[in-house]
Amino acid sequence: VLYEDARKQAKELDAEFASTKTLRGPFYGVPVSVKDNYQIEGYDATIGFTAWANNPGKKDACASAGAIIFVKTNVPQTILAFECSNPLWGRTTNPWNNKYTCGGSS
Repeated sequence: VLYEDARKQAKELDAEFASTKTLRGPFYGVPVSVKDNYQIEGYDATIGFTAWANNPGKKDACASAGAIIFVKTNVPQTILAFECSNPLWGRTTNPWNNKYTCGGSS
């Protein structure tokens, strides 16, 4: 969950627009969730591998398009399974019945 960074980015976009009257990219101000395989500056992109944890990204997949990333979502390890579960983050469950998985990561 990246709420603090998302709020900061939204304020920066508002200030930029106030001074330039220009939108930054096609997704300007749109709140976006991204799968854990996408690089987000300052956050891990692990695809469920424990060996990839604690290695924050150095680039941002969506910032130049103006998107405001507020959360990274869990994925199956290596993104090659039907269930959304991995050794690093665990199992993502169905919000209506936690005895079931939510399905694949898409």
